[in-house]
Amino acid sequence: MVRSYQCERQATSQRGLVRQSDSSLKVLHILSSPRSGSTLLGMMLNEFTGWKYMGELEQNPGVMLAQGHRRSCACTELINDCPFWSRMATRVFGDDRPFAPGDRLKPSDHAALDSKYIPELLKAADSEADHGDSETVFIDSSKRVSTAQVLARSGIAEQYFVLLMRQPHGVVNSRVSGAYRPKARGRRTENQLIIKSRKLLVAKESMYWRRHNLGLQRYFEAIPEDRKLIIRYEDYVEDPAGYIERVVQMVQPDVEYHDEINYESFPSQHQHAMRGNNLRTSREPIKISLDTRWQEALPGLEKRIVSVITSKARKPHRY
Repeated sequence: MVRSYQCERQATSQRGLVRQSDSSLKVLHILSSPRSGSTLLGMMLNEFTGWKYMGELEQNPGVMLAQGHRRSCACTELINDCPFWSRMATRVFGDDRPFAPGDRLKPSDHAALDSKYIPELLKAADSEADHGDSETVFIDSSKRVSTAQVLARSGIAEQYFVLLMRQPHGVVNSRVSGAYRPKARGRRTENQLIIKSRKLLVAKESMYWRRHNLGLQRYFEAIPEDRKLIIRYEDYVEDPAGYIERVVQMVQPDVEYHDEINYESFPSQHQHAMRGNNLRTSREPIKISLDTRWQEALPGLEKRIVSVITSKARKPHRY
């Protein structure tokens, strides 16, 4: 949690992250806290010609190398068995594979792999994209700025940003509920150590939301106005067509906009997001509706805990 906040603070001082590029390749980064609707937004944008939702690009090279035998693609195949990711692995790594399936990767390993291979991954995906004369727009929902830093140093793409905010009470309730799911036998997590005190867990998740979003807001201040949008989850769920249009026109201002999403039979089957919410693997039509379960699930005291801890970060966004 502290490391995440420090990374976001460090990023705010780097004013040259959004650079002009001659490449037709564009990347839209969805920055948010977990459980804020980034997967849903990425899946909707994936419906547009030339737009490709990649899931959470951060740590993708490491997942392809060491965890592809047990992690699933959005197409429901294991990463190692997915035709798309198999082609990407061959083109990106070739015979030079520094890690084998099953290897345990440290955070420093993931960071080194991201820096070296994420630009190559996007170039490989772009080279086989079949979308006529349209630009390639890749969508990254890593939620943090590390992938944007990697791509800024490489200079291979123009970058755009959406800061996706959600009511902290909904985020905290979702993450606390997840902590109460049965864990695999023999595994211990930080949440398990404090699970007997639900109020302490609510406070912990509230502090994470505050720190993460304050860091993202500071980073956002350094991005040019024509490269960024701030969207509230509650607003885009109520008017998905309107907010999708705003995002598309920010990234492709010279392209005549046509809404290509069938909101009644969403999503399509043509996506290969590697990491993200399990919603990405859905094969049933998704009803786009506001998640208000927190209003009943959080007792009054827990709501007050969230409100007090997150006050500084949520008030600028009318929460």
